[in-house]
Amino acid sequence: MNNEKPENDPSTAQSRLEHLVSAWNQSSFDAYCDNFTQHLINHYNPSYFTRIRTQCGQWLSNQYLGCLRQGRNYVHLWRSRFESSQNDALFSLTLTEDGKIAGLLKRFSKV
Repeated sequence: MNNEKPENDPSTAQSRLEHLVSAWNQSSFDAYCDNFTQHLINHYNPSYFTRIRTQCGQWLSNQYLGCLRQGRNYVHLWRSRFESSQNDALFSLTLTEDGKIAGLLKRFSKV
């Protein structure tokens, strides 16, 4: 039996990520924001989504790296690949106690 709560359960995080990838690759801002907290919805906008999506292209793949506890939230990490970059990206997804997305970040390293 799995006793993990939604916020620190890798399967919940993976489910949220798969939904994000699908919405991203379909260019669907509304679907992309489905599981966001209200605070994140208030700070994320369609023009930003479109600009970043255009820069990155299709979201190609992910490899789960693990989970960090940060205060009351959990941050799940993946190595992600996007169409427009030869380099890996670090993608983080912060989940709340009820499994909502409280934060997300794509980071590309420029060396």
